[in-house]
Parts: sequence; structure tokens; C-alpha cells
Amino acid sequence: MDLKRFFNPRSIAIVGVSSNPKKVGFLVAKNMIAQGFSGDLCLINIEGKEILGKKTFKNLKETGKKFDLIVICIPAPLAVSFLDEVAENGCQNVIIFAAGFGETHTEEGRKLQIILDEKVIEHKLNILGPNCIGYINTIVNVNATFFQCSAPKGKIGIITQSGALGTAFLDYVVAKSQIGISHLISLGNKTVINESDCIEYLIKDEETKVIAIYLEDVKNGERFIDVLQKATATKPVIILKSGRTIAGSTAAISHTGSIASDDDVFSSIMRKTGVIRAENYGQLEMLLKLYNFEAIPSNNRVLVLSNAGGMGVLLTDELIKAGLELVTVGQEVTNSLNKAFDQVKKISVHNPIDLLGDASAFDYQKAIELTMKEKDVGAIIVLLTPQANTEILETAKVLENIHHQLKFMPLYPIFMGKDSVTEAHRYFESHGISSFRYSSDLPLALAKIIEAEKLRLNPKTMHFDFSNIVSKNESMLNTGAMIAERDTPSSFLNQYDSLTIISKASIKVIKTYLADSLKDLDRIVKQEGFPLVLKTADSKITHKTEVKGVVTGITVYEELINAFNTFSQKPCYVQKQCEGVELIVGSKRDPVFGVVVIVGFGGIFTELINEVAEFVYPFSIYEFNEALAKTKLLKLTQGFRNMPKIDLSQLYDVCLKVGALMDKTPQIKEIDINPLICSQDGLIAVDGRVIV
Repeated sequence: MDLKRFFNPRSIAIVGVSSNPKKVGFLVAKNMIAQGFSGDLCLINIEGKEILGKKTFKNLKETGKKFDLIVICIPAPLAVSFLDEVAENGCQNVIIFAAGFGETHTEEGRKLQIILDEKVIEHKLNILGPNCIGYINTIVNVNATFFQCSAPKGKIGIITQSGALGTAFLDYVVAKSQIGISHLISLGNKTVINESDCIEYLIKDEETKVIAIYLEDVKNGERFIDVLQKATATKPVIILKSGRTIAGSTAAISHTGSIASDDDVFSSIMRKTGVIRAENYGQLEMLLKLYNFEAIPSNNRVLVLSNAGGMGVLLTDELIKAGLELVTVGQEVTNSLNKAFDQVKKISVHNPIDLLGDASAFDYQKAIELTMKEKDVGAIIVLLTPQANTEILETAKVLENIHHQLKFMPLYPIFMGKDSVTEAHRYFESHGISSFRYSSDLPLALAKIIEAEKLRLNPKTMHFDFSNIVSKNESMLNTGAMIAERDTPSSFLNQYDSLTIISKASIKVIKTYLADSLKDLDRIVKQEGFPLVLKTADSKITHKTEVKGVVTGITVYEELINAFNTFSQKPCYVQKQCEGVELIVGSKRDPVFGVVVIVGFGGIFTELINEVAEFVYPFSIYEFNEALAKTKLLKLTQGFRNMPKIDLSQLYDVCLKVGALMDKTPQIKEIDINPLICSQDGLIAVDGRVIV
């Protein structure tokens, strides 16, 4: 969808312009004029009276013009009917503000939505909304919204599914002298134009240097991933998404269905595409502020200078917790600092460098100039608390001067307090420096930026040729036929059949025997020996240990017979016992993003620990390693208390094959391998469940 003319119109008609200052039609017309739109602007009012000092027309035909964009400010039923007149004009680009469509979940709303959808197809319309607040393009001075103010020009492109959030952000940037927007686009119901369309447009917009998005849902998962990968290759993208709680799974009877989180799936998409995910609205503002002032750290090594030892320690805790590092001050710089300050006072030169409570502006200048000699510093944080003799504004001016000398090393002033530091913060902002009042939020924001920039500058880490996964495992292509040929119509494959299906993906599975008699047990013992495991073959039971459906550690024949006799339902499964770390690898289908693979702690600890990493298939080894690095599973890859080390490459291979099996077998709804045993001999699936 080409939206260039939609967002860069040469001519605009506003339909439903009112003389009432509180009506949407009046506000939109007022904003368009105030923003300074220089193209052809026609106001449509059914009475044809003068409004805002401009002549109005009773209808589109009376204007005698064809428009690039028509903005409809009338109620929902009238707006739908008016689309025929829009089509007669030859215009395809429309904004509809009115609510009252499918989002109302009423019979009337559903009927209106059906009619709207039919009009869209019939007239081939590009519609923004309905139930939206329009858009702003400061580059061509279009303000097709009913906000209360004009928008300042800048480099931030905003796409929002919430009009209220857009209003809040616009109010924020209006109050900031050095922050502005290139675009603000309100999506509304996304009947036609959705988030992916708008991202594609902003990718090509040269004035937009950073894209910020607020989302509640996604229209087309596959396309969304594709456009985000294209976007992050050229400019940073920050997304704030609501609905972080688990929405629930329709297949919660399996481990995978019960522990897989829809929100974790979305986080996986963010990792996959190199997008920064904001945790909350405040963090979104902070991230945009950092990008707006181009205050991007070159690496994760931070140097801290402070006039308050306690606050420096608190900041250090936050930096380390966020995954950043404190630069170790070298001997040369240490000697220089001691020499410069020893005659006056005894400062602490360990990072954070404590300049003490009486630090003057000159002290800060001297300390920073000397520490600038330290190599490989990604950023400098200057922490100041307003004490009795603190030279607040003078220190701000010193930092502003040094800021321009630091080409690849951003400087972040954290001036804490309120009244006494307000003037300093205004000074920083007026000189294009990102400053902060609190220390706790900055470290995580910097860590997110560093990770995203690392991916953006090295995109190869996110790509891999997945075609050979299937070509090397052609047997998985036959699994659909195997499922169709089953004797039972049950949705749940038994353990034997499930492991058979899983083995078709070239995943190593333990040999499983069916035992219906003592004769069967004799044969199995002769073939496998001890120790053995006996399991119930009841396909309805997912958590076998909870119903005493598993007997492990059977080492003699008498134990085997006794265990066998305790099982009321025959046959039973018999397996050779495997020892090692128990993992779970599973897969489900997300309704938006498709095949999702999970990996976590297995066995009886699956729900207890309830910590998994999730990936949208296909996923690279880089994505896999980065996600596992944020979990407790990482310790198991290094060997924990004499447990066998988990080979990450082998685990990645199993996870990828599970994803490929799901991808190539649409009949499968969920796969559960639990446990997948990690031993000295590698990874082997000893229990599994496939749901179709």
C-alpha cells in the first residue's frame, strides 16, 4: 500500500466543519489552519456558511475539485453513507473519526462495520480509522486531528492505537523546546490502514529518525515482523504494548499451553526484529528523549562521577542490574586525579568517582577532563545532588561545554531534586542535552538501546538459512499423513505415537515398549536390562507423576512385576531409565504470529519454576542464546553442581526441529517434549505429547 499521497496531500477537504468551537469539525479545521497547511484546503459545511474566516462548501461536488485526502468529521452512519460521495470525487484517501463500529460489540455497530467493509472493497478506499483522532505531518504542515494545539517539528514518528496516548505525548513535546515530531498517526480500528502500513511509510520518510509505536494488538503477524526487520535496519524502533498479562491458552491441558505467555511471544518478536520494547509510558518518553538528542552510548562500559557517595552506590546497583559495566579506572588516570585533588581534598577515585559534597563546577570539569583519557568508555554519567555549596547552574554550563568535546561518548547529567535544579534542566534542554532528575530509570533504558544498536549494526546475527532444516529431515513432511491414518479420532496422541511423530523431525527419542503381560516384561528386560521406568499408557493423563502413573529406578525384576501389577490399566509403557538434566521443549500456534517454540525447566519443575524462553519460528542462534542468557537455564549450560553441561547448539537444533515440525504439519496444535533429558550422551526425548 502506497501511502505517500495519503500522508503528503496536496489538497484536503474537511467534511462536517462546524461553527461550534467544541465540535470535532471545528477543531480539525482550526488545527489545519494553525499548523500552516499551504495546499488546497476546502471546508465542507451543509449550510455553506463562513467558518474560521474561510468560505465553506455545501458538498464535495460544489468545490469542483478532486482531493488527495478527505477528512470526515460526521457521525458514524452519515460517515459511511458519505463514502459514495467520496468515491464520486475520485479520492481514495479518507480519515474517519467517528466511533460506533465493530469496536462497540453491538448489533448496530456490527451492521455499520459490515457496510463500511463493503464500501472499502467497492470503492478501493484507504481509510485511517474509524474511531481514531487522525494524523499530523509537520513536514508538510498537515494537522488532521482534533488536538488542542499545533505540533512542533522534529525527528520522532509516532504510531499509536490509543488517541489518548498520542494526546499525552504531543502535550509532552509541546512543552519541550528541543523535541518535536515528524508524524503522529492514530490507528483507531485499523479497518484498512494498520500499523505495518504506517511503519512502511515511516521507513521511507527521511525526516523521521526514530519510530515510536503504541499497540494493543497486531493485524498481520508475518507482515509485522517483516516490516519491523526492514525498519530497524535503517532507524531505531521503540514499541510500547499493553496487555502484558497472560491471555490464557485454549490448550492449557498441556505444559506448553499452560505456561506459554502471549506477552512473551511478543517479546520474542521484539528480540527477533531488533526493536526496543518500552516497559511503560515513562520509559518510552525517556528512550525517545535519548534518541532525540542522539545520546547513544557506544558500548556498555560506564564511568560515573558524583558529589554524593550514597547516590553513586545506588546508581551502581542499577547499572549492574541492567547488565552494564563500570569502567575500571586505570592507574594513569588514578594518579592524575590524586595529583589534581590531593592538595584540596581526598576524593574516591574508584568508579563511581566521588567528588564529595563540596564539589564545585571546577571540580567536575577537572575530573571529567582527566577521566576522558580513559579508553573504551561508552558513556559518562554525572550525578549531582543540590547541597549547600553546590554550584548547580555553573556545573551545568561546564558539562554543556564538555558535551560538545565528547564526539563518541555521550554525557548524561542526573541532577537530582526539584526546585533548585529546574533551571539547570532547562539549560540542558535548550542546549540539546538529555538530562534526568532520577537515576533509577536511566540504566535500563541505556541497556535496551545498546542491545538494539548492536543488532542494528550487525543484522547478520539475526538471519539464518532455515530451508535445510526441512530438506535434511524430509520424513517430517509425512507426519500429516501419519496423523490422518490414526485409528482413534482423539485430539491427544498417546505417548508412543507422539514420540514417533517427534522422531520424524530427527530428534532422538528413547525406545518405548508396550507391555501387556509378564511375557512382555521378560522380553523387554532381556533387550534393555535395568534400570527401567514404568509409565501409565492412559493418553488422557498429562501429568503422570501427579496420579502415581510413573515408577522410576526399577533395578530388579521383582520391583518391575510389583509396579506392573499396581497399574490397573494395561498396557503400560516401559523405557530404559535416563539420568540427566530435565528440560521441556514445546511448541504451540499463536493466532497472530504462528509457530512458537518454548524451552525451560522440565519434569516436575516445569510449573514450579515456570521460567521459559519463547521464540517465534524461525529463529536464529543469536536470538536463542540471547533469550536463554536472561533465564536460570544459562547456569545449566555451564554445568551446575556436577550436572552435565547443556550443549546450546544441540538444544537450539532440537528447538528448531520442533518448530519446523509444527510449521510443516498444520494438523498439529501443540507439541510437548517433557522431559527432554540432557546427559553425557546428548539430548533425548523420553516423554512427549502431540495435540492435533
